[in-house]
Amino acid sequence: MNKLPLLLPMVALLLLPVSGHGANQGFYIGAGVGSASFKDDFDIDDLDEDDVGYKLFAGFRATPNIAVEGGYRDFGKAETGDGAARIEVKSTGWDAYGMLLAPIGIVDLFAKGGVIFWDTEADAGGINLDEDGNSFAWGLGGAVNFGAFGLRLEYESFEVDRPNELWMLTLSGVVSFGGR
Repeated sequence: MNKLPLLLPMVALLLLPVSGHGANQGFYIGAGVGSASFKDDFDIDDLDEDDVGYKLFAGFRATPNIAVEGGYRDFGKAETGDGAARIEVKSTGWDAYGMLLAPIGIVDLFAKGGVIFWDTEADAGGINLDEDGNSFAWGLGGAVNFGAFGLRLEYESFEVDRPNELWMLTLSGVVSFGGR
């Protein structure tokens, strides 16, 4: 009989009390890299591409369950087609979020909502577009914290005008400053 399914939950329960606390309250900074996905329907072709994107962020964790965060991100570049039907899209943005966190031992689960101030440059068949605006942004994720250092995995979606669909899946390192 395989006892692994019974053993894993017991080990997890044993680790919770001895794991100490999760992330510190106070200020933190972080950087992340991951996959950015672009989707849009242009007259000459459809865009459905991924690229490597990155982000830099800083925040303040006011309580174990509430934080605010802001940052800069570069979604990379998406390309499709060739010749007159070539499409190239680049997007960047500044964002601000309110976050709700659920600390469970050294793990934090979180949801966040806020705004992104975005800029998109596109070249579609020789026609250059430069659009910007602000839109709703949201995300879900989890973090594992080891004192002042943590690793975070998160999905974020951005309701921008162009491209029609834009999201990121990132892995970030975080450094916290301050006490509990």
